[in-house]
Formats: sequence, structure tokens, C-alpha cells
Amino acid sequence: GTTASRELLADAAERRSRGESASAQQAALPASTTPSAEAEAAAPLLELRGTASSFGTPLADLPDGVAAPLVLACPRDGAADFSNAAEVKDRIVVMWRGGCSFVDKVRRAQVAGAKAAVVVQSAGQKWPFTMSDTAGKGTDLLLPSLMISPPAGEELLKLLMASDSTGGPEGASDGGAVDVGDQPADG
Repeated sequence: GTTASRELLADAAERRSRGESASAQQAALPASTTPSAEAEAAAPLLELRGTASSFGTPLADLPDGVAAPLVLACPRDGAADFSNAAEVKDRIVVMWRGGCSFVDKVRRAQVAGAKAAVVVQSAGQKWPFTMSDTAGKGTDLLLPSLMISPPAGEELLKLLMASDSTGGPEGASDGGAVDVGDQPADG
């Protein structure tokens, strides 16, 4: 079946095609799942559900969540320093699993000045899955991070790539706001 994430991604793409985009290219990582009236009025166009990592700042500890534009990491797996580090600063960086540990991936995002990190799980791997720090090397990490399912990641990639082709900033969403929570979705 179609997940809520896919439906919301499709809805946002349709809104964008009609010119009904948000005034700023924002992604939001809410601290709680109970939105206020103000939050509902400024609700993002998309919602992705994921699993919070076992390191960094838990989203529940951030009373106002995190809001920022999205940007794709380059390299996409975040296994080396970002060649697009200037674009990562003050944004929510999207990376794919693989190439290095979760801690190293999120640390690169933190060093580059990202506000949060979203990692896409590999196809065919366990879902839901929690990014962990089994070696205990992430005690210095403060950056909130979470993992989303492979189908949600592919839909998000399509949206971001479409945004690039319509003249949005490289790697950033041009109005496809995203609400990312730390509860897993099916699929």
C-alpha cells in the first residue's frame, strides 16, 4: 500500500506544479507529534517518518524542533568531507546509508554546520532501523539525526532533483517543505 510519506510527497509535488509552494524552502524536524494551532497554520507540505538515532540531541529535547532547507550531501553517502559544505551550513542534510559509520556521517554534517541530518536506509535492509553508536565514538555529537525508509528516501530524492531542474538552489528543495518525525512509517 501507499504510505503516508509517499502520499504527502506526491501532494507536495502537485502543489508545487500548481505554484502553491511555501514561501521558504523549509524542512521541519518537530520535537513532538502534537502540533499547536500556530504550527498547523505554518505546516510543511510533506511529512517523512523515521527513526531517531541513538546519539546526538533527541528531537524530543528540542521544544521548537528544527526547521531549515533541505540539501543533498555530496558525496551522497557522506563518507567523505562534503564538497558542498557551504550549502550544508544551516540546512538539514540528506545522506544515504553506506560508506562509513553513522557517527562519522553525522559528525561530518555537524562539522559542516548542518542543523540536522536525515539518513536514508539502504534498499533490502531492515526497516524500521535505529542508527546506533556501538563503538561509543559519538558522545561529542549534538546534531539531531534520524533515518528514513528507502521508499521515502527515493521519493524525497525525486522531489529534490525536480527542484534542482526548476532552478532551485543546487541540492535544496524550493518550497517542498518537509516535516520529519522520529516515528517509523511502514515501507
